[in-house]
Amino acid sequence: MLLSSKIDFIVFDNLPRLREVLNEKNPDNFEENLKKSVEDEKLIFSFMDHIVCVSNCMREILCIDYGLEFKKITVIPNGMSNRYHPFSNIQQLREKWKTQIDEKIILFAGRMDTIKGLEYLLKAFRKVLLTFHQSRLVIAGEGDFINYIKKNQDMYKELIII
Repeated sequence: MLLSSKIDFIVFDNLPRLREVLNEKNPDNFEENLKKSVEDEKLIFSFMDHIVCVSNCMREILCIDYGLEFKKITVIPNGMSNRYHPFSNIQQLREKWKTQIDEKIILFAGRMDTIKGLEYLLKAFRKVLLTFHQSRLVIAGEGDFINYIKKNQDMYKELIII
């Protein structure tokens, strides 16, 4: 999508808020910018022969809120399975990550981007460490991980980035 990161952060995954802003009769500056962004996107989408999105929810938004034809949109899931596949050798995984048997492990799997909330998870994890000293946060994904490490150097030993 073409929305700025500030707009994305405030309304992304909050469809009622997006719709509320789009229907606002007396929009403030932010709301006016959001409306303009959506109108710009609608114009761009109108020139496209076909659109691929990663979820049925996004397809629904494009059809209902952007007025696009259902047949013009194909959903190709992003490849994450919703099935649980237990790791067959936990000890081998702990050796690979250099974790102890008594350590609690929290996993974040996703793009390292503001919209994914990793910054909030790191703040929360900092609080977890106050009570559960033997904890590790595994971060699996792509993105600007160096920036997150720099901001959280004091927790470097507790972070595993893969």
